[in-house]
Amino acid sequence: DNNRYYSKIKYLSGGWTTVGALSTVECHNAYASKSFTGEDVYCNNSVYVLASKDIVYISKAEDLLAMNGNRHYVLTNDIDLSGMEWHGGAFSGFLDGNGYSIKGMSFVGSVTNETAYLGLFKTGTGIVNDLHFEEVTFIVDLVSTTGATYYMYAGALIADASGGLIVTDCSVDKYSVIDLKNEASYIYGGGLVGRVQASMRRPVVFDSCTNAGKI
Repeated sequence: DNNRYYSKIKYLSGGWTTVGALSTVECHNAYASKSFTGEDVYCNNSVYVLASKDIVYISKAEDLLAMNGNRHYVLTNDIDLSGMEWHGGAFSGFLDGNGYSIKGMSFVGSVTNETAYLGLFKTGTGIVNDLHFEEVTFIVDLVSTTGATYYMYAGALIADASGGLIVTDCSVDKYSVIDLKNEASYIYGGGLVGRVQASMRRPVVFDSCTNAGKI
């Protein structure tokens, strides 16, 4: 469909494995409900649609900010975000952390009259594997001066996950702190993901993940 590359990802109880490219497919979006031709599987449970077969290598903060679209991303080294006031964007695709760490990601301060998303990524769908976080620091006060309702979502990996996400072999270390204050409205905080909204059709799966940080 429009020269896109379909890569079949099978999720197993012990992890995930790439099965191979598919030449024909009955559905053409990332998490459709139709089954693949000749396969007793469903797109939303076992297959993620990538926009390209090319691998995008991630080695610095600018690469993280430039991630765009359903691509296959691979970290090539640890990335130190110390000294930056981090504001992540949306993620979709397949991110292989390759055993490397995101270090020193932080946002310390206040947010006024707006919903706050704190994490490496604001939102996310797809697959994230073998990515680790060291010394994450989110200490934030959400303030409303208008009386309106605002929300705050915070997690090291993704602030707000609304389904269609698999996270495997990821961790947050014991030196990480997520300290949130919001007297006006609602707070959603977690080690790897702040809020999870999932369904049978669009599940969120964590496998072999740990959080040792303080929330």
